[in-house]
Amino acid sequence: MTQPTSDTSSSIKIPFRQLEAFADISPDAKQRLQEQSKLLSFRIGQPLTKAQILPTHVYWLLEGECRLLGTEKDRLASLARMGPGSCVGLASLLRANPCEMVTASTAVVALAVPDKLIVELYSSESSFRTWCNQALWPAELADILRLHLQRN
Repeated sequence: MTQPTSDTSSSIKIPFRQLEAFADISPDAKQRLQEQSKLLSFRIGQPLTKAQILPTHVYWLLEGECRLLGTEKDRLASLARMGPGSCVGLASLLRANPCEMVTASTAVVALAVPDKLIVELYSSESSFRTWCNQALWPAELADILRLHLQRN
């Protein structure tokens, strides 16, 4: 499997305030995000997350599109399309249960935030915690429906 490419340029200014999740975070939290996050590029078909593995990073799509994949009648199917501003991996991390199989459907540039920093922000930043708790996660909904159908 090929790995995403990273842009490690220290001159990159990531538009945290333009991403709804980070719009009202403290200056200290913004600084930690700037220091610990990185930009990654994914090629068409590359996975961002896998349904069986808890992600080590949460991705915010800045450019390009991805597909949330699932099964329909025992066949792989696109459940949702995700574009700039979409978040990948957070539903799995918040649930502590992987539920997202997401691949790039175009060239993608994503902000990669380490899982440990996400946990810290969730604990210390009320605006981020509120955003997380109020968001509707298509991957989580699809997983709940899948489990329900399996039981019936």
